[in-house]
Amino acid sequence: MESVIGVVLAGGRSMRMRTDKASLLWQGQTFLDRAISLLQSAGVQPVVVLGRPDHPNGIADRVSDCGPGVALLDFLAQRPVGTRALVIPVDMPFLTADLLRPLLETGKGCRYQGHVMPAVLLRQKDLPVTDRVSRVVNNLSEVSLSVPEGDAARFASCNTPEDLQKARQLFEK
Repeated sequence: MESVIGVVLAGGRSMRMRTDKASLLWQGQTFLDRAISLLQSAGVQPVVVLGRPDHPNGIADRVSDCGPGVALLDFLAQRPVGTRALVIPVDMPFLTADLLRPLLETGKGCRYQGHVMPAVLLRQKDLPVTDRVSRVVNNLSEVSLSVPEGDAARFASCNTPEDLQKARQLFEK
């Protein structure tokens, strides 16, 4: 399999969660450490963390307070055309390597039907001009895979304390 860069989106303010989502614990790991491990388990190297210049794999947002869409486009703009990046947000701790591998196997920009993340994005010559992650993904992923039966809940994001509580009830049985 050709080289794919792993990207964790972790630079948000976590306003709805009211605490840093990257530092939340899930099954003995922080959300951030879990996201990095997940990408590595799927066979992706290197892994970078956008919006976390203090992290060993971190990259600072060159444009502050513009959101993950701008940070992601800026990161991709610095890569050669044809580069593929597997992108996950820090706040999806229920993903598994088994859900990420099919995205990698297509060899193209790819995501799951009805979901923005996770996604493999293919760096194209002309990048979209937008500040929304969903528009970046729509423009740079050409293939949509069906969500495997029984795995729909694994695509949930933890944006609020209530989301996290529901997720713990569902996944920590």
